[in-house]
Amino acid sequence: MEVTGLLTSILTSNIIATVYGAYCAKSRYKVEFKYRSLIRIYMLALASATPAFLCTEFLPFSPIFKILAATAFYLVVYLTLLPITHAITRPELKDVEQIIKKIGPLKPIAYVILKYEYAIMRS
Repeated sequence: MEVTGLLTSILTSNIIATVYGAYCAKSRYKVEFKYRSLIRIYMLALASATPAFLCTEFLPFSPIFKILAATAFYLVVYLTLLPITHAITRPELKDVEQIIKKIGPLKPIAYVILKYEYAIMRS
């Protein structure tokens, strides 16, 4: 139960910080949010977490392997659903591509992910 409490406290504090940050951005800088897109992204994250959770509960492997498998499941499901549900668009991927050019060490991994996203968008 201790881990659940820790995760709950981390999640709660992050939600409060995000809401406060959004309030400040909106009131001070007149930033507008696309709430429908944000909700879609949160729902995708939740849907992607479901197979990861099931993986940790029902696979008969060591805890380390369960965590690695759950992480892989989450990433694959999330990265697959993003373009399918149009939570990310081609212009947004182009922006990400420009940002990645400036990130040295993560560039190879990021380009593989971008290729995957573009491939799903094409189909």
